[in-house]
Amino acid sequence: MKLKKEGGENMAEMIIEKDDTVFYVTEPKDLEEIIEIEKVQYDSENRRFVYLWPMERHLESIDCKDELHMTIKHKETQEVIGYVILSGLTEEHDVIEFDRIALKIQGKGYGRKSVQLIKSLCFEKLGCNRLWLDVFDYNTKAFELYKSEDFIHEGTLRQCKKYNGKYHAMHLMSMLREEYFA
Repeated sequence: MKLKKEGGENMAEMIIEKDDTVFYVTEPKDLEEIIEIEKVQYDSENRRFVYLWPMERHLESIDCKDELHMTIKHKETQEVIGYVILSGLTEEHDVIEFDRIALKIQGKGYGRKSVQLIKSLCFEKLGCNRLWLDVFDYNTKAFELYKSEDFIHEGTLRQCKKYNGKYHAMHLMSMLREEYFA
């Protein structure tokens, strides 16, 4: 898949779109807003949904051939809605990790559309065989969304992450190519 604009155009490469939601290759100019989105990814009990990355790590992700850092924008207004990172693009086993997603706009269907776009991108355009993710056990809203989008719960890594002095579990979920196309 081509990820860079040809002909010297100075605009972000559009990767995939659905309705009013568009994924673009992230440009460094988008990172300040992306980092602000990360900072507010807490629930009512002050639990993190996405770990904070410094600017340098986001820049590394943009430049890394094994990762695809995408900005989610509204098609008409070009407002930044959030971002997604996929990892494992150079993996020889055709396995891609749905590494990160963070949205600043909740309750408008952007999460579901984004998950659908990620599945389409990974299976239809990138040709992966397995798409996987992990999600905190306390992030029940995301867990239920992934289940409703046909991700299979493969297991739970118990007390594998420490945050605010407490240990938390991560659910592992995946989808196979044959399941996506069934």
